[in-house]
Amino acid sequence: MNQLATKEVQMTSVELAEVTGKKHQHIMRDIRTEISSLGDEIGQSIFGQTFYNDSQGRPQPCYKFGRKGAMQLALKYDAKTRYKVIEKLEELEQGQALQAPQTIEDMIILQAQSMKELKADVTENAKKIDKLIDETYVTPEQKNYLQLARNKRVVELIGYRTKAYNDKSFRNRVYAELGRQYKNYFKISSYGYTLKNRYEEAIKLIESYNLSMELSMQLDIINSQKIA
Repeated sequence: MNQLATKEVQMTSVELAEVTGKKHQHIMRDIRTEISSLGDEIGQSIFGQTFYNDSQGRPQPCYKFGRKGAMQLALKYDAKTRYKVIEKLEELEQGQALQAPQTIEDMIILQAQSMKELKADVTENAKKIDKLIDETYVTPEQKNYLQLARNKRVVELIGYRTKAYNDKSFRNRVYAELGRQYKNYFKISSYGYTLKNRYEEAIKLIESYNLSMELSMQLDIINSQKIA
């Protein structure tokens, strides 16, 4: 009997990070950018959310995708990195081909098993992802409090209704500098991705923020200016 085509190979963002030599957080950022650029309907049909266990056995978020998703990301990278991604895909496809069922009967049995496993996996993964999101990142209330703490610290540093505070451009620079230091420290893209178990550390970081020398000098200059 004729051989039937095998299902598409799958990769995770963790595997792609290993192949490309990039940090997993950067791969995750690239995927979120792709989803945003493609639109949720298309992006989420290519990249699916799942999880993996880190070196300490803790579940962490990641993405799963097939050849289309891998190539979508590979096009963002340089020629050598694209080559590595294509080489990995071919390796996975060759390995899958060797394990492929040889007859229609084999395929029917395999599909029945796969559907049963897939249904169980989808249900289990959905529960784990919901639990992971709930346990991993700060709650909406905690995120709001982080932002309130940020606002409070900015007012403490530049004063309220001072010339510097009323200078929107300067005030925005202070917010931007604090946010940049915060995100660089935690290696995240927004306050909402702060880990729940580092919430107290996040509050302390915000409360200990001080103006850079450049902004501190600018503050003195602005507040010393005479009203025309």
